[in-house]
Amino acid sequence: MIVSFLLSVMAISGTVGRANLSGLYLSLMPVGSVFAGVESPFVLRVLNRKRFFPSFLISVEVNGNQAAIFSVILPKESSEKIFYISFPDRGKVKNLSVKVMSPFPFRFFYRWKVIRPEFEVIVYPKPLKSSLREIEVSSGKRKHLRGVGNGEFFKLRNYVPGDEPKRIHWKVSARRGELFTREFTDTGEVPVVIDLQSLEGSMEEKLSRATYLILQAFRSRVPVGIRAGDFYVRPSTDESKKRQMLEFLALYGKERL
Repeated sequence: MIVSFLLSVMAISGTVGRANLSGLYLSLMPVGSVFAGVESPFVLRVLNRKRFFPSFLISVEVNGNQAAIFSVILPKESSEKIFYISFPDRGKVKNLSVKVMSPFPFRFFYRWKVIRPEFEVIVYPKPLKSSLREIEVSSGKRKHLRGVGNGEFFKLRNYVPGDEPKRIHWKVSARRGELFTREFTDTGEVPVVIDLQSLEGSMEEKLSRATYLILQAFRSRVPVGIRAGDFYVRPSTDESKKRQMLEFLALYGKERL
C-alpha cells in the first residue's frame, strides 16, 4: 500500500523567511501496513524546488507531533527521514495536519504554515492475539492455526506488529539496532476459514482477533479466508486477498467510500 501526497508550501507573509519556505514540496508514504494503536513508520520527503537558494532548519510536524528536522536542503535536491504516526482507530483516514516552519535566519521567531493536504490511508484493526482456539477449516475438519511457521529455520525478516516475542532474534536485533523475526518453513497446513462471528469478544475485539489470525496465517504461508455474513473470501496466500480481507475488517461498519 503506497499513499503519497504533494504539498506546495507557499510563501509566508512577511519579509524574513519568505525565501526559505517557498518552493518546498513534501511527500508522505507509509512503510508497509498501518494498524490502529501501533506506531507506524512513514517516509517524509522534502524537495527543494528552488533553483539557487538552499532551505535551512526546516521543521515538520504531523498531527501536532514533531516528525523531522532538516538542517539544510540544497537547491533542486531532496531529503528523506522516517518518522512514526499512531492512529487511534481503524478505518479510512483522509485528513492530516502538517505544519512546516523555520526560524532561519535569525531564530528570533518562526515562520510557519499549517497545511491540510489530500491524504488517504487505510488503518487496519490493531492485531489482538487470539486464543488460537479451533477455527473452521475449509476441508470440513477443525484445526488450530499455529504461530509463525512450524518447520525448519528459513530466513530472518523485519519485525511487524503481532509477531510472537519468542520468534524475535534478539542477538541480530541488538547488533543491527532494529527488531528481526525468525521465519520457518511451511509444514503443509491445511487451508483455514475464519468465521468472524465465532471469534470471542466484542465486535472490535473480533475484528482485531481476525486481523491477528490473518497475519499469522500469511507468515506461516497457510491459505486463509474469512466469512462474515454475506462477505466471503476463499482461502488463499495471495497478497491481494490479504489486503482485501484486512481492508474489509478496517472498514467494517464504517463508510466504505
